[in-house]
Amino acid sequence: MADKIAPVRLGSRVRFEDRWQGRVSGLEVDEDWNVFNISVSSGFLFAGSSVRLPFTSVTSWSDESVLIAANSFQAFGRQIPPVAAPARPLASNTPASHPGTKFAGAVVRQGDRRVLELILTRGVRGLFRVPVTEVSFTGKTMTIGIPTEQLVRYYPDAQISEELHRLLSEDASIPTEDKAHIKFDVEDGVVTVNGNVRIRQTLHYMEGLAASAPGVVSIGNELHDDFEIEAAIGFALNAAGASRDGKVYVRSNLGEVQIDGFVASERAADDIKRTVARVSGVHSIVNRLQVRPAATAGARSRPRS
Repeated sequence: MADKIAPVRLGSRVRFEDRWQGRVSGLEVDEDWNVFNISVSSGFLFAGSSVRLPFTSVTSWSDESVLIAANSFQAFGRQIPPVAAPARPLASNTPASHPGTKFAGAVVRQGDRRVLELILTRGVRGLFRVPVTEVSFTGKTMTIGIPTEQLVRYYPDAQISEELHRLLSEDASIPTEDKAHIKFDVEDGVVTVNGNVRIRQTLHYMEGLAASAPGVVSIGNELHDDFEIEAAIGFALNAAGASRDGKVYVRSNLGEVQIDGFVASERAADDIKRTVARVSGVHSIVNRLQVRPAATAGARSRPRS
């Protein structure tokens, strides 16, 4: 997706087409924070080597790794020239206005490969995130426009996801079977909760649980409760004209939908099943429809008890 954003972290492993080799050691950006080149270092001390590669050769990136569309021999053999344009290097030794603060990475948007935030480290105090709108340069020094005490902590997505699953597993107010149907997708601190729950109260409760995890920037709720699914199926069947073909009753249990009733033909039964399958939140169907050619109209959803 063009709007996808992900961090490029110093020290992340680099995967070339033929093997893993080296780690990210720096980035080069222009005045508009577009990434031109990436630096990869391999080996140790005097036996090590470093190479600058165009960032367009990077196909994907995350907290843990960077994938490059070239083999390691081409890269370290200097067969892939970097972008020859004025650019500012960002590395761990880039001077910063806040004492003890070092550049540790950048959050980069995939579509235009533009930096949105810098990731900074402050010794044992951990990682912090700063929007590039709050960063300027005085000579070679990276000037940070946010006071030290107001810096926002940065948490890797994997750490956020692990904490979310811990909170969910330890929460006694959510039924165990519901827990098994709840999933978290985390992308640069943005959490999307998806899956199935039985009641709407759990759906809203999950937003608060997700918000309690450190590092969460925002929350998207794509959970589906059973009452919502049954109502949506009822509307979909009515819109599809299922009332002309028989009597249909549906019941959802965590997204597993059981269809009961009778219809006038096998074709009508297949149409109903396809309509139900298209409803958001349905992940499986148990079809118990019976074919009765003399069936009359009256498709509806069974009210919940």
